[in-house]
Amino acid sequence: MLDDWQPYIYLTNDYGETWSRLTDGKNGIPADWPTRVVREDPDREGLLYAGTEFEPSSRSTTVAIGSHFSRICQSLR
Repeated sequence: MLDDWQPYIYLTNDYGETWSRLTDGKNGIPADWPTRVVREDPDREGLLYAGTEFEPSSRSTTVAIGSHFSRICQSLR
């Protein structure tokens, strides 16, 4: 359990009845980069920001919820 480095980001559209995993290791966040924080943009519904564990440049975003994460900045500090 302590060696589990997978990013776990889930989405629910029915108040928690069912959940879909957004991070499969193939949509922009590598399978061995755990996420520390996920926030939705207050002005653009569906725009998520995910902070990952590795590299200073590893903050990611997606325009359509869960479709693809891509890096937005280099060396955030």
